[in-house]
Amino acid sequence: MEMSNIEILGWVATLFIIVSFLFEGLKLRILNTIGAVLWLYYGYSINSNSIIFLNGTLIVIQFIKMYQIQKRQTP
Repeated sequence: MEMSNIEILGWVATLFIIVSFLFEGLKLRILNTIGAVLWLYYGYSINSNSIIFLNGTLIVIQFIKMYQIQKRQTP
């Protein structure tokens, strides 16, 4: 059984999301954002509005959280 490139992209995105939860703080947010960007592209490729909306929202949330982390770490 051969996977299409878009299906492989979905699996890579899934791995980024899963691995992100093995970390904390900024590393978690960065890896999760990469996964969400890949899932966003996947959703766009298969024309799935629910996947596009979810991951677009998650990207915005992750950027807000990363900004808050950076703000706390900067004196």
